[in-house]
Amino acid sequence: MKINKEYSFMKKIVFLLFIILTYTTINAQSTVEVPIQNISSDVVLEYRLFSTNNIYMFIKLNTRNGQMWQVQWGKEEDRMVISIN
Repeated sequence: MKINKEYSFMKKIVFLLFIILTYTTINAQSTVEVPIQNISSDVVLEYRLFSTNNIYMFIKLNTRNGQMWQVQWGKEEDRMVISIN
């Protein structure tokens, strides 16, 4: 009889851990962060930088002709600018 009680208790613990793990996984995947853009209203600026989800990447926009570049910043050897249009 003692074995059945221990088995029942272990089943409850495993089930509880499963529920906690499932809840944590669902919450971790459902968070949505709205990006914050600091956009200047100064119309004389020729270039503007827009952040991306990657903290090392930005989009550089020429406000006069619409040309865009992908800008990567980092250590000296990791920096690059690539035209994307």
